[in-house]
Amino acid sequence: MHQHASALTATVSGSQPLGAPLALIRRDYQERSTFRFAVAMDLLFGVLNLVVFFYISRVLHRPSAVQLDGAHTYFAFAAVGIAYMLVINAAAATLVRRLREEELTGTLEALWTQPIGPAPLAIGLAAFPFLFAVTRAAGYIAIADLWLGLGIAHPSWVGVATLLAVSSISLVAIGIALSAVVVAVGQGSQIAQVTVFALGFLGGAYFPIALLPTGLEVLSYATPTRYALDGLRRALYGGQWVGQLAVLAAFAAVSLPLAMVAFRSALAATIRRGTLTRG
Repeated sequence: MHQHASALTATVSGSQPLGAPLALIRRDYQERSTFRFAVAMDLLFGVLNLVVFFYISRVLHRPSAVQLDGAHTYFAFAAVGIAYMLVINAAAATLVRRLREEELTGTLEALWTQPIGPAPLAIGLAAFPFLFAVTRAAGYIAIADLWLGLGIAHPSWVGVATLLAVSSISLVAIGIALSAVVVAVGQGSQIAQVTVFALGFLGGAYFPIALLPTGLEVLSYATPTRYALDGLRRALYGGQWVGQLAVLAAFAAVSLPLAMVAFRSALAATIRRGTLTRG
């Protein structure tokens, strides 16, 4: 544990603000690459998940085109939700889990003593899981289109990339805010899991939001995932996505600074109490 912390701080020490996140990305990549079989099985499970939904879609009544956000089948609708849930999970639950691991092993305290600041620290811890999830999501969409007949027609790849980038800021902000809870109280995994479920459920990952009860449908307007999934489906299947992008940009502009303040405050309070490293 102490050797791991020393090696990491040696890598980060003296780095510029951009260098610290890059050092953390490099470390996380090296750790993940040592478990290639587990990564391969994880990827295989994701593909099998797509196949299951493909066959489920063949026995379901087809909702209206309006409910499916421009997708021509339920599978085309659900595949985007399945892929995007990887991004949601990485931005929230995975980040919380990584931060808790850093706290338990003592590397969080060691990192905090380096002159990198809370913002680069939070972004660095979130970066690799998030980038890996985005890559997986893109791969699953490609497999679904080439192998399972997703039916992508007239897509706006600029729209897809822009929506992913902007929505990701809000998702990472949610993950950083949850990480502040972990730092403050030493727990948070359950809260993160509930948050991921709520973001997917209210965002319409697996079924049209119009099917929700009125109260929950109204609540879904307060989640960035509703606009992200709606916009991504529209961008992939030839619809208009600019309105969704504008709402996501507003979410990002508000949520990320607030999350950074919460994370910085939680770190400072925990250091004052002397409980930054705990089992």
